[in-house]
Amino acid sequence: MKNIKQKGLTIIEALISTALIGIGFIAIFQMVNFSVTSINTSGERTKANFLSSMIAEGFIGYKDSIGGLNNADKEMVFYQDGKAFINNESEDIRCLKFSEYYMALSRGNRPRCSSATGGDEPEMGNNPKSFTMGNQFTVSGGGELDNGLNVAYSMQVDQGVPIDDHSVTISSDGMGTLVFAGHGGSSATTSIDGSVAGDIWDGFDGAATVAVGVTGAAAKDSAPGDNSIFYTLPSMVDGLSVFASMNPQESAVNETETGIGLTYTGIEGLTASYAQTDIEGGTTASSGDHTALKVSYAYGPVTVGYSKNDHDIGTAASDTELTAWNVSYTVSDELSISYGSEELAVGTNATDAEYSALVVAYTSGGMTLTGKMESADNVDHSANAQADQEYYILTAAFAF
Repeated sequence: MKNIKQKGLTIIEALISTALIGIGFIAIFQMVNFSVTSINTSGERTKANFLSSMIAEGFIGYKDSIGGLNNADKEMVFYQDGKAFINNESEDIRCLKFSEYYMALSRGNRPRCSSATGGDEPEMGNNPKSFTMGNQFTVSGGGELDNGLNVAYSMQVDQGVPIDDHSVTISSDGMGTLVFAGHGGSSATTSIDGSVAGDIWDGFDGAATVAVGVTGAAAKDSAPGDNSIFYTLPSMVDGLSVFASMNPQESAVNETETGIGLTYTGIEGLTASYAQTDIEGGTTASSGDHTALKVSYAYGPVTVGYSKNDHDIGTAASDTELTAWNVSYTVSDELSISYGSEELAVGTNATDAEYSALVVAYTSGGMTLTGKMESADNVDHSANAQADQEYYILTAAFAF
């Protein structure tokens, strides 16, 4: 019999071979994961482009169509200077073209155009300018000095005003952060007094904002004034931030206004803030204080919040108190939903203004679509039917 020698792999060779094969598979898995992610991103961008194109094509393709027109008047439409009118023999009635009609619908209004009403203008709702564009921009810059201090300057350029808000910020780990605001600064209280529900009241305040003859109520604050100072102390305790403000004496009458506040984040998911600022109006009736309390807690995808903003001076009829709560739910990385409510009490009015908002936000790639349904009751603290209003708002933001 022949003596046959059988050759095989040693343990070291087997381990090296296994390692090489493993490295190859890891590279393949990384390529597959990258491919799947790229496909998902491409799909989301395609959907975003489709939605944007659909809206743009609607405006372009139906720009001369009429919205809110009844069958009796559709044969009497004529155009002049790019506007649509109805000729009812007595007068020419202005109608809304598609783009105008669409914008009015986006604010929760349903415009109409009809000669049967005796020649009414088309009802554009609360504010005919449904599309707005900002007229300001901010320039800022800064750097670190040789002594370790960080210095930054911010300037806001506004239409009609060469320089609007502007400030100088000096900071370091040892001294904290000191802000000198020539205009547009904050007091200790105004730095945290934003409602947890998003200041819904701000969309309904002012004369004729909600309806002709109705003046919506507004929450008051401790305006810091020009040439104010805001200081944030360096970190002393983990999770605790202490800050203070000072509005120097403006004249021989008004005394210096000071404020102090703190924010605590030492418990996971919890953020709690409280601040109080003096109000000096020169007289007892116009002086008092402004306090704000804000608490929010996040647990998993759910975040709940509560806030209270109290502006109290000697004249009780001028006091305001804004109480709010909000609940938000993060469905996924792209989709979030929130619902909030606010109640605004002003002076000695027996009826409080009440507000609520449902907000849905969807992010796809660099685009964020936000839809809001806001409602308000008794915005002027009366039972006036026009004091109850609703808004439907759709906004789009793009990040490049």
